[in-house]
Amino acid sequence: MSPHSLPIAERLSALGALLNASAALWRPAPFHYAVQPWAGDYPVLFEAIAKLSAGQVEAFHADEPALRGWLQGFIPGMGDLNALVDVPRWSAAPMPRSGLHAPERDVPGRKWAQIEALGGLALAQLDQAGEVLDWCAGKAHLGRLIGLHSGLPVRSLERDAALCAQAERLAARDGIALTAEVCDVLALPPGHVLAPGTLACALHACGDLHLTLLDQAQSASPAGLLIAPCCYHRTSRAIYRARSSVGRACGLALGREDLRVAVLETATAGHAQREADKRRKARLLALQHWGAQHGRALQDYARLRDLARGEYGAALRRACERLAWPLPDADALVELLAHGERRAAEVRAFELIRAAIRRPLELWLVLDMALGLEEAGFAVEVGEFCAGAITPRNLLIRARRAQP
Repeated sequence: MSPHSLPIAERLSALGALLNASAALWRPAPFHYAVQPWAGDYPVLFEAIAKLSAGQVEAFHADEPALRGWLQGFIPGMGDLNALVDVPRWSAAPMPRSGLHAPERDVPGRKWAQIEALGGLALAQLDQAGEVLDWCAGKAHLGRLIGLHSGLPVRSLERDAALCAQAERLAARDGIALTAEVCDVLALPPGHVLAPGTLACALHACGDLHLTLLDQAQSASPAGLLIAPCCYHRTSRAIYRARSSVGRACGLALGREDLRVAVLETATAGHAQREADKRRKARLLALQHWGAQHGRALQDYARLRDLARGEYGAALRRACERLAWPLPDADALVELLAHGERRAAEVRAFELIRAAIRRPLELWLVLDMALGLEEAGFAVEVGEFCAGAITPRNLLIRARRAQP
């Protein structure tokens, strides 16, 4: 059977079993442990990862299928994940140039590519729709694009009144029938906004925002849904509540830190951003070590967002002043620099396990949401709406209300 034809329930169950079996390996964040908690139970794997060169580590980070194939020798079933995460890539016919948008107008290029990709798929799903709903719309760029090419009226929901006003100005400029409603979607009563003829679209509504749209859909009968979820960990719930019977049967108790693993990928970050992230991590690890030497625990990472900026010694001293810690002298800074860089390399290597798991975990979450809709009477598909180079969050739930 082709991986693409594997039923959602079967794929969800298989992914859940493998995620559960390897949970002791991927749940602990390597950053927080000088020795990985699982090292004693998996000594061969620990030694194998520790012996990888920096070049090998980066090559595996860049090639997840190869990484999972290598890990198969140490973690049974890891190689099976390559087939299980293989979903179809959807594409729509190119949209005609309309004057609505030039790449430099209104939206940065990569974001516009996401909007065009999802918008094209929405246009192919309008047969039962009488209106388009742009969920958590911001300036309603997605809704405007669909409205322009479909002629359908568009409603956009956004809690920021200034963004709603901008959305209506842009729509008026482009001759699109759009109403922007100032609305906190988390406060909506069930079934309040999804009429039978509504096609609801949500591009990267985070955490509880996309979960609320799923709740709304299951309480109403919209014509269809296009949901590209994002930031699964941004939720008020301490533990993810599975939405399907199969998801619940998997028994995965996913806390916010577990959900964060699904969005660790930074494939679209620029070189400067990646280098800054590396510097910040090494400096945090150095600071962590300095604190341990003085009986202090590093917990307030939010106060250290600028740790990557400036010269190493000045940055560390500035951080110690903010934390009211002793200041390191010149000799201590030399030792801390070496420690931070060594530990950063170790952390990067042991993060390979999470790198192998993040897409399977994300797909498990999306399939669980999709199956919840299927159990509520929708015909549902899951695929990719654009390339991962455009956005790592490229999974899409495409649902239609099943005909009687």
